[in-house]
Amino acid sequence: MEAPILSSGYITNNTSNLVSKAISENIYIKYVLVKNYLNPANIYFYNEEIEQLYKLMLVNNSSINLIENKLKVLKLAKELFNNDLLVWIQLQKTNPFITMTHVNFIEDTLEYIFTNGKRKIDNVTWSRVITPVLTNPESKINTSDNLDKLTTKYIDGGDNIAKTISLWLQRHNGYSDLISTLYIIFGPKDKIFSV
Repeated sequence: MEAPILSSGYITNNTSNLVSKAISENIYIKYVLVKNYLNPANIYFYNEEIEQLYKLMLVNNSSINLIENKLKVLKLAKELFNNDLLVWIQLQKTNPFITMTHVNFIEDTLEYIFTNGKRKIDNVTWSRVITPVLTNPESKINTSDNLDKLTTKYIDGGDNIAKTISLWLQRHNGYSDLISTLYIIFGPKDKIFSV
């Protein structure tokens, strides 16, 4: 079975809680942006649970910090990355929609987790630039090489999802960054990311 393409343009092997949704016709997209990825299919996949948790974080920040919601987020993160962040990153090499923007977001996330706890670009901006775009074969080589470099650089930490999430949570605003990152990757794209 092929890995489903998420609305962000990433792919996943974890299909258990994915929801498909029809792309609503948007005249602006259809006639102005002319997104090629919309032509072959009229559905995309996303995880409904991360959408709900993300909305909860936006609406009621104290509620998202309740222990039962924290446990949901941690369990969901492990599940969405199939218990191994580096394997999920390597899976992206088979993705026809991955661009260097996608790779740069992964790199920024890994640096946030494993080095300084700071992002080069904030998640609001990332959410607006991460979109599925069919890539040409030449750029595929470049993205694959860069993904290999990332997995090599972070091999010692990223293969243990519990350790990775633990480090993530230790960073300044790490919990909200984790939720936002999961939303960017696994959430729906027809929603506006809140500022």
